[in-house]
Amino acid sequence: MSIAQFATKANFNSSAELITADVIGYIEQYLTTVLPEYYNDLHFVSNMRGCKREMKFKPLELSLEIDNLVSNSVKAKAKNFHIDCSTLEDKLLMEIYDDGRGLPHTINNPQDVFEKGFTTTNGSGLGLYNVSLYVKKTMKGNVVVDETYTDGFKLKIIF
Repeated sequence: MSIAQFATKANFNSSAELITADVIGYIEQYLTTVLPEYYNDLHFVSNMRGCKREMKFKPLELSLEIDNLVSNSVKAKAKNFHIDCSTLEDKLLMEIYDDGRGLPHTINNPQDVFEKGFTTTNGSGLGLYNVSLYVKKTMKGNVVVDETYTDGFKLKIIF
């Protein structure tokens, strides 16, 4: 339902199999237009710094991956969810972070969160696994946990 409403508000055809559009613009609009209607206790912040990246993607798939990240933040009792974007030569750096509980200190290798079935909650352990696959296959990039971030949980995506 959220995707249908978003498509109406933002002029994206969410039922399209594959579109060519500015993926950064899509993410920003989804974050600021759709998600606040469904997550009253979470404050959404985006700072895209004029970043743009025209690429082919499926709006439904991208929305589901963003929803995976937001769901994890909610489970971690975050109050704020941020997405920042900046340029690195010919690549983009997207930082996604929250102020939730973060990863338990008992996790030896934080990058394990991308392994299929890995979970610190009662979830399926597929959310971050699917995010990682999406970033690699669709965005032709890489995603890592920022192990230096101590105020919650932070991912860095370079594509």
